Amino acid sequence: MTIPIVNDNDEVIAAKNRSDLDYANDIFRTSSLWITNKKGEILLAQRAFDKQANPGKWGEAVGGVVEGEDSYDETIRREAEEELGLTDIQFNPGPKQFIDHSARYFAQWYTAELDKPLEEFVLQVEEVNQIAWISPTQLKKELAENPQKYIPAMKEICSLFL
Repeated sequence: MTIPIVNDNDEVIAAKNRSDLDYANDIFRTSSLWITNKKGEILLAQRAFDKQANPGKWGEAVGGVVEGEDSYDETIRREAEEELGLTDIQFNPGPKQFIDHSARYFAQWYTAELDKPLEEFVLQVEEVNQIAWISPTQLKKELAENPQKYIPAMKEICSLFL
């Protein structure tokens, strides 16, 4: 599958196979989902331990690279279904964020409120090791005391939502 490459204005300028991406220079697109429940807790996902990027690190509940001709909206629906088994969920468009860490990408954020026990999610084991509900207070504390537990952009991501 090809990945659209974009410029600083998020305009498509090229396409590359994922294996040919130059993570230091190419800018690509992702869609991500910030899930909360009525208690205000945040659903986080621990990446599978055999992932190439950030194995075993905790991050947002759902995230994935935009592929081919897909839109941000199509990508978040596909990823939410694949990674957590979520279908027929109301996603609310959120902010778009530019991330520049070990990779450069635009993250189009979506939000959703779900009151669902962890055992009702269907995890894609190739992508997600485990999920957990966490309070904003606990997340802030962990990011301050143990930032290596999280994906590199987690502090920036939390600045949008906390």
